[in-house]
Parts: sequence; structure tokens; C-alpha cells
Amino acid sequence: MVSELRLKAFRDLKCISFDFDDTLWPVQPTILEAEQRLNEWLNQSCPRLMQEQDRDSLRLYMADYAERFPQYNHDVTLRRLNALCELMQQYRYETALADQAMAVFRHYRNQVIPFADTIATLDLLRDRYVLIGITNGNAQIEQTALQGYFDFTISAGDVGVLKPHPEIFEQAIAQAGVEPAQVLHVGDHAQADVVGALRAGCRAVWFNAARREWPGGQNPDAVIHRLSEIIDLLQ
Repeated sequence: MVSELRLKAFRDLKCISFDFDDTLWPVQPTILEAEQRLNEWLNQSCPRLMQEQDRDSLRLYMADYAERFPQYNHDVTLRRLNALCELMQQYRYETALADQAMAVFRHYRNQVIPFADTIATLDLLRDRYVLIGITNGNAQIEQTALQGYFDFTISAGDVGVLKPHPEIFEQAIAQAGVEPAQVLHVGDHAQADVVGALRAGCRAVWFNAARREWPGGQNPDAVIHRLSEIIDLLQ
């Protein structure tokens, strides 16, 4: 249930921001495909490395690198690139190959398949609101099937902090040229998206496709189970 007060606040909106991964598209299939394509490239280009590594061991290596160097965790592209450079050095390859490997991974990382109602929903919103992306991930929206729908994107890698840190929302608000209360953020992560947006003074909708229990803390302004339900909230 959404209160009349909250409905009025929705009518005053000028900007809608979206999380990307698991909000506009399911991310896991895309990551698995990107990893597979990267491994195929490594098999051809770095056979010594792949004689000792496979997808599972490389995934563990990436996780271990993240634990050893938490200072890079806000920038998943830089973190993966640095880990690939480290691997190249270990197996006596030129580190320039890490850049090529990263380019392969990022190409397939952008081959996202939007949820069934994502494009139709964005079509209905983009003429009425400033649409922006706020993401902790590294999808390049202009390289995806959703190119042209967003006015701009702010990523954790750009800002240097991860959601729910308020700075990432504050930069987006400033760039959009609106007030915090005129921004509605839509995302699937209770803490990073909902709590982060609310702390920055924005409105927040929890995209809860899995119909999970709310984990507690400050409640979202509304909960949706399909992205298209946001249209009903805003009418």
C-alpha cells in the first residue's frame, strides 16, 4: 500500500534513477557468458595460464584479489584488470594482454538481455522524466540494448565509492540539476539502492521480483515486483 502523501511526492518527481544489474536485466547469465568467452580467449592467447587455471579457479582468484585489495572494490573494471595483470606476470606474459582480455570480457559483459517489460517501461518514462543510471557495476549502457534511454550514468567507479554511500547519489542529483526529493531511485538491493537513496533525500522504490521479505530498516516508498508496475505508481 502506498500512502496518499507518498503518491503526492511521486507526482512532484522530475528524475528517475535506475540501478542496472538485476533491476533492468538479470546479471548472472551475462557474467557467466562473459567469463566463458574470456576463458576461450585465454585458452588461445595464454595457454600456459590456462594449463593451470579454469573458470572456477579464475573466479576464486578474482575473489581472492578483491579480499587482498579492497581499495579497488568500488571499481570492478579496474579490479579485474589489475588481477589479470597479476596473472599475466605470474605466467610470464606481457601485461598488455590483460588489456586485451579485459576488452573481451567487457564486450560480453554488455550483451545484457533486459527483462521483458524493461524497454516498454523506459519508453513510457523517457519523455516525462530525466532518466539516469546509478550503478555499482560496470555495464556500459551505451553498448547495451538500452542505448539512448538514459540522459547519463553514474557508476561507483566514476565516483570512488559504492552505493549506499550518499556521494554517488549526490553527484547524480547535482548533474541532473534537480532537488533530492524530485528524484525517485529504483533498485533491487535493499541496502545499496533503497537505504542509500533514502539517506540521500530521494524517494526509493524496491524492485523485489523474488518477493523477498523486507530485511528491516527504513522502508521504501513503494515495492514493485515487475518494472512496469512503476507506471501505475506515477500516474
